[in-house]
Order: sequence, then structure tokens, then C-alpha cells
Amino acid sequence: TVPSEYDPLLAKVIAHGRDRAEAVARMRRALDEMRVAGVPTALPFLRYAMGEPDFLAGQYDTDYVPTHWPPAERGDLPDGAAAAGALAAVLAVRSRTERRAATPTDTAWARAAREDGLR
Repeated sequence: TVPSEYDPLLAKVIAHGRDRAEAVARMRRALDEMRVAGVPTALPFLRYAMGEPDFLAGQYDTDYVPTHWPPAERGDLPDGAAAAGALAAVLAVRSRTERRAATPTDTAWARAAREDGLR
């Protein structure tokens, strides 16, 4: 839980429409376009709720989250997602390593700075 002092730091997403269906459609689009990095978020749950029949029918109460999340029938990852993630990680590390190797670290300026620092 987030203490109330930090509530203003939380992102809030509000969607409206002529009816519930339009508001849900707009919310789905907003959630699908949302990107957050570096911190855990409730995006997976919110995306799930926007397609869950009880939620869409307006049949939910304060027990909705513990009784519906995580969904029992949900697989951990879509087919191939783990392999794709692993490949992306390997390529990112390789790219960083190649960039570092291509960047000269012992330039004349770097040597002069080191020599000046030794005096």
C-alpha cells in the first residue's frame, strides 16, 4: 500500500464516454498505450479487469481484486514470450558490449588528463 502522503505521485487514469461500453473501450486503449518503466504497476490487473465479464457487467464489490486476481486460468506468459524476452536481453547486452568496445577509452585527452592528475 502507498501511504496517503504519496497519493499525488500515483498516476490515475480516468476514461469517460457516452455509456459504460464507450468508457471501457477508451480505458482499454489508454491502458494499452501506457508505458511505465522502473517501478511495479497495476497495469496487468487493470488490463485484465477491462476484459473480465463480472467487471464489464458492473458486478464487483470490495472483494473483486482478491477473488479475481490473478486469474486461475491465466498462463504465466503467452507462447514464446519467455524466449523473446531472453533473446531481447541477450541482444541488449551484446549491443552495449559492442558499443563499449568500439568507444576508444585511451585517447590522447584521457592520457593527458591522467598524466596531469599524477603531477
